[in-house]
Amino acid sequence: MPIDIVDIIQTLILDLSHANNDIRERAAVQLLDNAPDSVLPLIAALKTSDEVHVQRLAVWALGEIGDARAIPALLGTLHHPDERVQDWSARALGELRSSEAVPALLELLHHEHPSTRRNAISALGWVGDPSAIKGIAAALNDPENLVRSCAVDALWRFRNGDVIPLIIPMLDDSDEWVRSQAAHALGELEANQALEPLLAALQDPADWVRYNAAFALGKIGDFGAGKALMQCLETDPSANVRRAAAESLGRVGDLQAIPYLEKAMDRENAPNLQRTIQAAIAILKR
Repeated sequence: MPIDIVDIIQTLILDLSHANNDIRERAAVQLLDNAPDSVLPLIAALKTSDEVHVQRLAVWALGEIGDARAIPALLGTLHHPDERVQDWSARALGELRSSEAVPALLELLHHEHPSTRRNAISALGWVGDPSAIKGIAAALNDPENLVRSCAVDALWRFRNGDVIPLIIPMLDDSDEWVRSQAAHALGELEANQALEPLLAALQDPADWVRYNAAFALGKIGDFGAGKALMQCLETDPSANVRRAAAESLGRVGDLQAIPYLEKAMDRENAPNLQRTIQAAIAILKR
Protein backbone atom coordinates (compact mmCIF):
# COMPACT_ATOMS: atom_id res chain seq x y z
CA MET A 1 0.00 0.00 0.00
CA PRO A 2 1.49 3.42 -0.96
CA ILE A 3 2.59 5.55 1.98
CA ASP A 4 0.23 8.39 1.14
CA ILE A 5 -2.75 5.98 1.18
CA VAL A 6 -1.62 4.63 4.56
CA ASP A 7 -1.53 8.17 5.94
CA ILE A 8 -4.94 9.04 4.48
CA ILE A 9 -6.57 5.92 5.91
CA GLN A 10 -4.96 6.42 9.30
CA THR A 11 -6.28 9.98 9.42
CA LEU A 12 -9.75 8.77 8.49
CA ILE A 13 -9.63 6.10 11.19
CA LEU A 14 -8.74 8.77 13.74
CA ASP A 15 -11.63 10.89 12.48
CA LEU A 16 -14.06 8.11 13.41
CA SER A 17 -13.60 9.24 17.01
CA HIS A 18 -13.93 12.97 16.27
CA ALA A 19 -16.28 14.98 18.49
CA ASN A 20 -18.18 16.21 15.43
CA ASN A 21 -20.67 13.63 14.16
CA ASP A 22 -20.59 14.95 10.58
CA ILE A 23 -16.81 14.49 10.45
CA ARG A 24 -17.14 10.95 11.83
CA GLU A 25 -19.74 9.95 9.25
CA ARG A 26 -17.83 11.58 6.40
CA ALA A 27 -14.72 9.66 7.43
CA ALA A 28 -16.65 6.37 7.37
CA VAL A 29 -17.89 7.08 3.85
CA GLN A 30 -14.38 7.98 2.68
CA LEU A 31 -13.07 4.73 4.16
CA LEU A 32 -15.50 2.94 1.84
CA ASP A 33 -13.95 4.80 -1.07
CA ASN A 34 -10.51 3.56 0.01
CA ALA A 35 -11.47 -0.13 0.17
CA PRO A 36 -9.99 -2.71 0.13
CA ASP A 37 -6.98 -0.92 1.65
CA SER A 38 -9.15 0.30 4.53
CA VAL A 39 -10.44 -3.15 5.56
CA LEU A 40 -7.66 -4.19 7.92
CA PRO A 41 -7.43 -0.75 9.59
CA LEU A 42 -11.20 -0.83 10.12
CA ILE A 43 -10.98 -4.31 11.66
CA ALA A 44 -8.20 -3.07 13.95
CA ALA A 45 -10.30 -0.06 14.99
CA LEU A 46 -13.28 -2.31 15.69
CA LYS A 47 -11.18 -4.58 17.92
CA THR A 48 -9.19 -1.93 19.80
CA SER A 49 -11.47 1.09 20.20
CA ASP A 50 -13.61 1.38 23.31
CA GLU A 51 -15.74 4.15 21.77
CA VAL A 52 -19.18 2.94 20.72
CA HIS A 53 -19.55 5.37 17.83
CA VAL A 54 -16.23 4.16 16.37
CA GLN A 55 -17.38 0.56 16.65
CA ARG A 56 -20.74 1.38 15.04
CA LEU A 57 -19.15 3.12 12.08
CA ALA A 58 -16.48 0.45 11.66
CA VAL A 59 -19.11 -2.32 11.59
CA TRP A 60 -21.24 -0.34 9.15
CA ALA A 61 -18.30 0.33 6.84
CA LEU A 62 -17.11 -3.28 6.90
CA GLY A 63 -20.61 -4.46 6.04
CA GLU A 64 -20.83 -2.03 3.12
CA ILE A 65 -17.39 -3.05 1.83
CA GLY A 66 -18.27 -6.75 1.95
CA ASP A 67 -14.77 -8.17 2.41
CA ALA A 68 -14.68 -11.71 3.86
CA ARG A 69 -11.65 -10.83 5.98
CA ALA A 70 -14.05 -8.99 8.30
CA ILE A 71 -16.08 -12.10 9.18
CA PRO A 72 -14.17 -13.12 12.37
CA ALA A 73 -14.31 -9.56 13.74
CA LEU A 74 -18.03 -9.25 12.93
CA LEU A 75 -18.73 -12.56 14.63
CA GLY A 76 -17.07 -11.11 17.70
CA THR A 77 -19.43 -8.12 17.77
CA LEU A 78 -22.69 -10.08 17.46
CA HIS A 79 -22.90 -10.05 21.26
CA HIS A 80 -21.73 -6.47 21.70
CA PRO A 81 -23.55 -4.60 24.51
CA ASP A 82 -24.63 -1.90 22.06
CA GLU A 83 -27.78 -2.90 20.18
CA ARG A 84 -26.86 -1.01 17.01
CA VAL A 85 -23.46 -2.70 16.80
CA GLN A 86 -25.20 -6.06 17.15
CA ASP A 87 -27.76 -5.19 14.50
CA TRP A 88 -25.25 -3.95 11.95
CA SER A 89 -22.96 -6.92 12.60
CA ALA A 90 -25.80 -9.34 11.88
CA ARG A 91 -26.73 -7.44 8.74
CA ALA A 92 -23.13 -7.34 7.53
CA LEU A 93 -22.68 -11.08 8.05
CA GLY A 94 -25.86 -11.73 6.11
CA GLU A 95 -24.69 -9.59 3.22
CA LEU A 96 -21.38 -11.47 3.27
CA ARG A 97 -23.34 -14.76 2.96
CA SER A 98 -21.27 -16.18 5.83
CA SER A 99 -22.30 -19.75 6.69
CA GLU A 100 -19.72 -19.54 9.46
CA ALA A 101 -22.00 -17.02 11.17
CA VAL A 102 -25.14 -19.22 11.24
CA PRO A 103 -24.77 -20.67 14.79
CA ALA A 104 -24.16 -17.22 16.29
CA LEU A 105 -27.03 -15.70 14.32
CA LEU A 106 -29.37 -18.46 15.48
CA GLU A 107 -28.50 -17.59 19.08
CA LEU A 108 -29.61 -14.01 18.44
CA LEU A 109 -33.12 -15.22 17.55
CA HIS A 110 -33.69 -15.34 21.33
CA HIS A 111 -32.31 -11.86 22.00
CA GLU A 112 -34.40 -9.53 24.16
CA HIS A 113 -34.42 -6.72 21.60
CA PRO A 114 -36.83 -7.22 18.66
CA SER A 115 -34.61 -5.26 16.26
CA THR A 116 -31.71 -7.64 16.93
CA ARG A 117 -33.97 -10.64 16.34
CA ARG A 118 -35.18 -9.06 13.08
CA ASN A 119 -31.69 -8.40 11.77
CA ALA A 120 -30.51 -11.89 12.71
CA ILE A 121 -33.48 -13.42 10.86
CA SER A 122 -32.86 -11.28 7.79
CA ALA A 123 -29.18 -12.19 7.83
CA LEU A 124 -30.01 -15.90 8.01
CA GLY A 125 -32.30 -15.49 5.02
CA TRP A 126 -29.51 -13.81 3.05
CA VAL A 127 -26.99 -16.49 4.01
CA GLY A 128 -29.39 -19.19 2.83
CA ASP A 129 -28.03 -22.08 4.90
CA PRO A 130 -30.88 -24.68 5.18
CA SER A 131 -29.85 -25.49 8.75
CA ALA A 132 -31.38 -22.15 9.76
CA ILE A 133 -34.90 -22.91 8.52
CA LYS A 134 -36.07 -24.52 11.75
CA GLY A 135 -34.92 -21.56 13.83
CA ILE A 136 -36.51 -19.02 11.52
CA ALA A 137 -39.74 -21.03 11.47
CA ALA A 138 -39.90 -20.78 15.27
CA ALA A 139 -39.79 -16.99 14.91
CA LEU A 140 -43.14 -17.14 13.09
CA ASN A 141 -44.60 -17.29 16.61
CA ASP A 142 -42.67 -14.28 17.89
CA PRO A 143 -44.86 -11.78 19.79
CA GLU A 144 -43.51 -8.88 17.68
CA ASN A 145 -45.26 -8.29 14.35
CA LEU A 146 -42.14 -7.09 12.55
CA VAL A 147 -40.16 -10.13 13.69
CA ARG A 148 -42.81 -12.46 12.28
CA SER A 149 -42.83 -10.46 9.07
CA CYS A 150 -39.04 -10.77 8.77
CA ALA A 151 -39.30 -14.50 9.37
CA VAL A 152 -41.79 -14.89 6.51
CA ASP A 153 -39.56 -12.81 4.22
CA ALA A 154 -36.46 -14.82 5.17
CA LEU A 155 -38.12 -18.21 4.62
CA TRP A 156 -39.11 -17.69 0.98
CA ARG A 157 -35.54 -16.71 0.14
CA PHE A 158 -34.45 -20.30 0.69
CA ARG A 159 -36.43 -21.21 -2.46
CA ASN A 160 -37.30 -24.46 -0.73
CA GLY A 161 -40.77 -25.98 -1.14
CA ASP A 162 -40.64 -27.26 2.42
CA VAL A 163 -41.22 -23.74 3.74
CA ILE A 164 -44.55 -23.30 1.92
CA PRO A 165 -46.66 -25.09 4.59
CA LEU A 166 -44.98 -22.86 7.18
CA ILE A 167 -45.92 -19.67 5.35
CA ILE A 168 -49.53 -20.45 4.34
CA PRO A 169 -50.94 -20.11 7.90
CA MET A 170 -49.40 -16.64 8.13
CA LEU A 171 -52.09 -15.43 5.71
CA ASP A 172 -54.35 -15.50 8.80
CA ASP A 173 -51.95 -13.60 11.08
CA SER A 174 -53.43 -10.83 13.22
CA ASP A 175 -51.09 -8.26 11.64
CA GLU A 176 -51.81 -7.04 8.11
CA TRP A 177 -48.13 -6.56 7.20
CA VAL A 178 -47.37 -10.18 8.13
CA ARG A 179 -50.30 -11.31 6.00
CA SER A 180 -49.06 -9.14 3.15
CA GLN A 181 -45.56 -10.58 3.39
CA ALA A 182 -47.00 -14.10 3.42
CA ALA A 183 -48.95 -13.45 0.21
CA HIS A 184 -45.85 -11.96 -1.41
CA ALA A 185 -43.70 -14.90 -0.29
CA LEU A 186 -46.11 -17.49 -1.68
CA GLY A 187 -46.08 -15.70 -5.01
CA GLU A 188 -42.29 -15.66 -5.09
CA LEU A 189 -42.34 -19.40 -4.41
CA GLU A 190 -45.04 -19.94 -7.07
CA ALA A 191 -46.78 -22.08 -4.48
CA ASN A 192 -49.56 -23.96 -6.27
CA GLN A 193 -50.72 -25.51 -3.01
CA ALA A 194 -51.49 -22.00 -1.71
CA LEU A 195 -54.09 -21.30 -4.43
CA GLU A 196 -57.19 -21.52 -2.21
CA PRO A 197 -55.73 -19.54 0.72
CA LEU A 198 -54.58 -16.82 -1.70
CA LEU A 199 -58.03 -16.69 -3.30
CA ALA A 200 -59.45 -16.17 0.19
CA ALA A 201 -56.88 -13.43 0.79
CA LEU A 202 -58.44 -11.42 -2.06
CA GLN A 203 -61.18 -10.64 0.49
CA ASP A 204 -58.77 -9.40 3.17
CA PRO A 205 -59.68 -5.97 4.61
CA ALA A 206 -56.13 -4.67 4.04
CA ASP A 207 -55.30 -3.31 0.57
CA TRP A 208 -51.69 -4.52 0.53
CA VAL A 209 -52.71 -8.06 1.45
CA ARG A 210 -55.16 -8.14 -1.46
CA TYR A 211 -52.56 -6.56 -3.75
CA ASN A 212 -49.93 -9.18 -2.94
CA ALA A 213 -52.48 -11.98 -3.11
CA ALA A 214 -53.57 -10.86 -6.59
CA PHE A 215 -49.98 -10.55 -7.73
CA ALA A 216 -49.10 -13.95 -6.25
CA LEU A 217 -51.96 -15.63 -8.11
CA GLY A 218 -50.50 -14.31 -11.34
CA LYS A 219 -47.06 -15.68 -10.46
CA ILE A 220 -48.62 -19.08 -9.79
CA GLY A 221 -50.50 -18.87 -13.10
CA ASP A 222 -53.33 -21.31 -12.30
CA PHE A 223 -56.50 -21.00 -14.45
CA GLY A 224 -58.48 -21.56 -11.27
CA ALA A 225 -57.68 -18.01 -10.21
CA GLY A 226 -59.15 -16.39 -13.31
CA LYS A 227 -62.73 -15.89 -12.13
CA ALA A 228 -61.69 -14.40 -8.78
CA LEU A 229 -59.22 -12.06 -10.46
CA MET A 230 -61.90 -10.87 -12.91
CA GLN A 231 -64.17 -10.13 -9.97
CA CYS A 232 -61.34 -8.32 -8.24
CA LEU A 233 -60.72 -6.22 -11.35
CA GLU A 234 -64.38 -5.21 -11.41
CA THR A 235 -65.12 -4.51 -7.77
CA ASP A 236 -62.04 -3.99 -5.61
CA PRO A 237 -62.00 -0.43 -4.19
CA SER A 238 -58.20 -0.11 -4.49
CA ALA A 239 -56.69 0.92 -7.83
CA ASN A 240 -53.44 -0.83 -6.89
CA VAL A 241 -55.28 -4.09 -6.28
CA ARG A 242 -57.18 -3.76 -9.56
CA ARG A 243 -53.87 -3.15 -11.34
CA ALA A 244 -52.37 -6.30 -9.78
CA ALA A 245 -55.47 -8.25 -10.84
CA ALA A 246 -55.17 -6.99 -14.42
CA GLU A 247 -51.51 -7.90 -14.65
CA SER A 248 -52.17 -11.33 -13.19
CA LEU A 249 -54.99 -12.00 -15.62
CA GLY A 250 -52.47 -11.53 -18.41
CA ARG A 251 -50.19 -14.06 -16.75
CA VAL A 252 -52.90 -16.63 -16.00
CA GLY A 253 -53.81 -16.75 -19.68
CA ASP A 254 -57.59 -17.24 -19.37
CA LEU A 255 -59.07 -15.80 -22.61
CA GLN A 256 -62.41 -15.28 -20.86
CA ALA A 257 -60.74 -12.36 -19.10
CA ILE A 258 -60.50 -10.28 -22.30
CA PRO A 259 -64.06 -8.80 -22.11
CA TYR A 260 -63.53 -7.95 -18.44
CA LEU A 261 -60.26 -6.22 -19.26
CA GLU A 262 -61.81 -4.31 -22.15
CA LYS A 263 -64.64 -3.07 -19.94
CA ALA A 264 -62.11 -2.08 -17.30
CA MET A 265 -60.18 -0.16 -19.95
CA ASP A 266 -63.27 1.97 -20.61
CA ARG A 267 -63.96 2.39 -16.91
CA GLU A 268 -60.51 3.20 -15.51
CA ASN A 269 -58.89 6.63 -15.76
CA ALA A 270 -55.49 6.18 -14.08
CA PRO A 271 -52.76 6.03 -16.78
CA ASN A 272 -50.65 3.36 -15.05
CA LEU A 273 -53.71 1.15 -14.60
CA GLN A 274 -54.73 1.66 -18.24
CA ARG A 275 -51.24 0.67 -19.39
CA THR A 276 -51.36 -2.49 -17.30
CA ILE A 277 -54.77 -3.43 -18.71
CA GLN A 278 -53.60 -2.78 -22.29
CA ALA A 279 -50.55 -4.98 -21.72
CA ALA A 280 -52.69 -7.80 -20.31
CA ILE A 281 -55.09 -7.63 -23.28
CA ALA A 282 -52.17 -7.69 -25.71
CA ILE A 283 -50.70 -10.77 -24.02
CA LEU A 284 -54.02 -12.64 -24.13
CA LYS A 285 -54.64 -11.78 -27.79
CA ARG A 286 -51.29 -13.05 -29.03
